[in-house]
Amino acid sequence: MCAGPAEQSVLVLVSGELAVVRRAVPEDLTEVNAMHARCTTASLVQRYRAPRDGIRPAEWARLTAPSAGASWVTTPLEEPGRVIGLSHLMHTGGDGVRELGLLVEDDWQRRGLGMSLAQYAVLHGARTGCRSVTVLTAADNRAMETIARRLGASPRNRVRTDVEFSIAVAGRSGGPADAVRDERGGTGAVLGYRSGIRAEPVPGAAGAGSPT
Repeated sequence: MCAGPAEQSVLVLVSGELAVVRRAVPEDLTEVNAMHARCTTASLVQRYRAPRDGIRPAEWARLTAPSAGASWVTTPLEEPGRVIGLSHLMHTGGDGVRELGLLVEDDWQRRGLGMSLAQYAVLHGARTGCRSVTVLTAADNRAMETIARRLGASPRNRVRTDVEFSIAVAGRSGGPADAVRDERGGTGAVLGYRSGIRAEPVPGAAGAGSPT
């Protein structure tokens, strides 16, 4: 069972299902890694640029440290012990710039969860002093591109098979909960792969490090 802090919001997905997003805590690691085990290789490669079997304790400690940024876990409303989404908005070296990372379990993709979590993170950034959010992903990740563009992003840099999007945050109003009240499109997607965790191939896994 995942432990949870007080800050949480209920997301209404396009499918009509309800999910709860809340700040991640160190005790969530077991369920976070269980979600990684349920994800397909394709989803993990899109997120990390290589398949991995989970997040190491030292990495998770960094991701859940308030000084590093914000991380959230998402669970079904009726199944609070099962993590189905993992999102991060991490500090970068740039002043007021943070980076978005997102992984949604395959069975929960194409329900609007990815878009809702991206909106939630961006509006969290708006109320905590963030000026812009970057997302780095594969150039052929159409689901991510759709989400980024719906958030007002435009491609900033292209490096071989990757594209970096920049989302202006300054001036956005509302809190994270306001982001998900009328979500009517998009897919549950896999966003980014730099935020907080480096790619780490799993020995013997097919397609490790291949572009998506």
